Amino acid sequence: MKSSQHWKPTTTSQWSDTSTGHCRIPTSRRFVESLATRIASFDKQAISETKRFADVASLPPDFEIAPEWDVCLASIARPAAQKRIRLLMEQGFHQPGDVENRLGHYVGQVGR
Repeated sequence: MKSSQHWKPTTTSQWSDTSTGHCRIPTSRRFVESLATRIASFDKQAISETKRFADVASLPPDFEIAPEWDVCLASIARPAAQKRIRLLMEQGFHQPGDVENRLGHYVGQVGR
């Protein structure tokens, strides 16, 4: 996971970059398409059930998420956060490019 450097990939190669982080694996179009085809061939129910188990092990219970979400939304609504978001948007946040690819860096820059 890239934590604060998450972005919305628009190509198959970008999806592989997001899912593999800094691993050094071949990302040729043929490799990525082969991997995607292989994963798509897996039993959907098995994938769904496995993901559910991973979620149970890694996510807090629903009753804990709601108050945390409320605090998150309140913090985003504060004037200082809105100013930073506006500055990031002006620099290219939510668009393909360097700000999305290196969001953690840019968040640190607008906070100075």
